[in-house]
Amino acid sequence: MKQNIVKTRLKNSQPVLGVLSNSSDPTVAELCGFSGLDFYMIDGEHSPVTTAQVQDIVRACDVSGITPLARVRSNDPKLILQFLDAGVMGIMMPGVSTVAQAEALVQAVKYPPLGLRGFAPARSNDYLLGNMNQGEAVEFANEQTLVLAQIEDTEAIANLDDLVQVEGIDGFVIGPRDLAMSMGYFDGPGHDEVKRTIAG
Repeated sequence: MKQNIVKTRLKNSQPVLGVLSNSSDPTVAELCGFSGLDFYMIDGEHSPVTTAQVQDIVRACDVSGITPLARVRSNDPKLILQFLDAGVMGIMMPGVSTVAQAEALVQAVKYPPLGLRGFAPARSNDYLLGNMNQGEAVEFANEQTLVLAQIEDTEAIANLDDLVQVEGIDGFVIGPRDLAMSMGYFDGPGHDEVKRTIAG
């Protein structure tokens, strides 16, 4: 596993630029990297991308120097594990509304003692053929893997003060369209109340 440049920049309050892509074509990720973007987020929620295709997309990210991330469709530890073992360096989980859901996300992403992620000599840790032993790989992965919760409904807004206290969550991303629908605005997030909620 490489250093997560995106996580490092975010921790240093530096901006990062990237895309959320529903393409299963690794060439798209490769072009984004060579274009100078910081991250390529595979959309595993609103796309036909399968876990079998993730590994090739991640390889294209490696070649072009862009950080591979993924939005995973459900808070399923085994599904998250497949994305991470393929080499994705961060997970964004849609629809995180409660502290329990946020804690479950951290548990799925992090190895012990911070979480419950299962360990295997997979691509993400160089198949244990690199310079790190298992203990070093576990510690490094826990430091480098980015954990993002997506705020998409009024329940999450009501619980936000508690959500931001969950240890292991690195940041929050607003899903403005689903948030607007949760607030009763089914035609989109352009309403003043939605804008005020996002700005608050």
